Amino acid sequence: MSYLVPIIVVFFNCIIGAIAALLLKKGVKKGLINRLVISGLGLYVLGAVIFIIALKYAPVSILYPVTAATYIWSFVFAKKYLGEKISAKKLAGLCLVIAGIVLISLA
Repeated sequence: MSYLVPIIVVFFNCIIGAIAALLLKKGVKKGLINRLVISGLGLYVLGAVIFIIALKYAPVSILYPVTAATYIWSFVFAKKYLGEKISAKKLAGLCLVIAGIVLISLA
C-alpha cells in the first residue's frame, strides 16, 4: 500500500503547525488571550486532528519523522515574518534536520 497521500497531507500539515507557532509568537506580545493566540491554538488543534486522521492510513514510524518539516517552515516563517536572524549554527541545524528527514525516508 502506498503511503504517499498521508505523507503529503502530514507535510502540508507541518505548514499549519508553523503558522500556528507564528500566530502564537505574534499574539503573545499582546497578552495571553487575543485573536492571534486563539487562532494559533485552533490551528494546533486542527493539525492534531489532521495528523490523527493520517495515522489511520499510514504507520506512525513513517509519518512522525515527516513532522520534522515543521522546523523547516518555522525557520522560513520566522525569518520572513518575524525578522529573526539566521546564524550559521541555525542554518547548520536546519541542514541536519533536512538530512535526517531524507535518511529516515530512505530506510
